[in-house]
Amino acid sequence: MSLSLKRILWVDDEIDLLRPHLLFLRDRGYHVDAITNGDDALVLIERHSYDLLLLDEQMPGRSGLEILDLVRKNNLRTRVVMVTKSEEDRTMKEAIGRRADDYLLKPVSPLQVLSAVTRVLEGSSIRQEHVARDFAEQFPTISRRLQRAETEREFAELYIELTDWHVRLEYSNEEGLLDTVQSLLVDLRKDFGSWIKSEYPKWMQGIREGKPSLSVDLVEKHLVPMLGESSVMFVSVWINGE
Repeated sequence: MSLSLKRILWVDDEIDLLRPHLLFLRDRGYHVDAITNGDDALVLIERHSYDLLLLDEQMPGRSGLEILDLVRKNNLRTRVVMVTKSEEDRTMKEAIGRRADDYLLKPVSPLQVLSAVTRVLEGSSIRQEHVARDFAEQFPTISRRLQRAETEREFAELYIELTDWHVRLEYSNEEGLLDTVQSLLVDLRKDFGSWIKSEYPKWMQGIREGKPSLSVDLVEKHLVPMLGESSVMFVSVWINGE
């Protein structure tokens, strides 16, 4: 989405002192309206759809926290950054408790404001872009490893890596790439099943060295070494596959 579509309302009784900050945001493609009090801000909020409100916490008349409460009652989607001179933890906790999306402490530089605006408005799309780019870079390597996997460790490492990508892409709402990961997981399970089918008889016959621990190995490898003078409880769990 183009930054020019993002509309910001900055409410501060000292807005004239913040002209450089306003120009800085406008130069970067944001549409910024500025107002000096909460009552006029509520009128503008009724008239326009804002993506973000920058609210001064301490203003004559309605405070920023009061405006935040009124905004949240009517519009849960508008993002809000509280700007305040107060260094008290209570003020910060109040703002966060009333669902402010971020918090800035005055005096703020234009770059600090831009950072907060970018974090709140563009953070999810930036994360989505990065995770998509990272997966695209790793996809050829993952595909080659999938084709060459021939040990239980290699299959396990691939499965862990693909499930991690699945979580990251799902969190970023990357539906297209998420389908790709699902497809790779299906291929991995099929290849692992075929590998087990081919290797299992060799393990049972003792033909191949370095086999993984199987159910028939549990007593010899894990229980017997623990036996001594003290009692050992061995619990065997049977899972019905039907």
